[in-house]
Amino acid sequence: MRRLPTPAAVAGFLADQADQGIRPSTMGRRVAAIRYAHKLASYEVPTEDERVRSVVCGHRRAAGTAPAKKAPATAERIIAMALVPGDGLKAIRDRALLLLGFAGAFRRSELVALDVDDLDETDAGLRVIIRRSKTDQEGQGATIATVACPVAAVKVWLEAAKISTGPVFRHVRKGARLVVA
Repeated sequence: MRRLPTPAAVAGFLADQADQGIRPSTMGRRVAAIRYAHKLASYEVPTEDERVRSVVCGHRRAAGTAPAKKAPATAERIIAMALVPGDGLKAIRDRALLLLGFAGAFRRSELVALDVDDLDETDAGLRVIIRRSKTDQEGQGATIATVACPVAAVKVWLEAAKISTGPVFRHVRKGARLVVA
């Protein structure tokens, strides 16, 4: 029977890797691979040992890598993206998704779950009903009001795609063929 590395050996391996200058994210992937292989073979997982954890934490602390932050999507950037020329179905849909998503601060999952019945046009703009979201697991729902650009963009999309029921944002195939829900 093949002998498995002890937690001390795994900690030693990871310490050696840290000395060679690997990045903390690479070490994290290697630890995950070791953990996965041991779980698949129904062996004791050495990565749960305190020695291994201290090597990983120490390397992260010593490397001092801060998470890379992305620049925020400001209103100016969103408008610039929405003004990119294009009149095909994909461009119209993407413009509506972008503007509505930004105006309502919607999550991606909330946008793709929208049905035409969830949109209610009023004099003041558009009321959007979110039936379920990450923070509303019970599905109590929420209504969010949006105005101006997003309303027009969604109306243009629904008219161009000839959508009157079902999901609002649908996949557009090659040749501008809309996937029917």
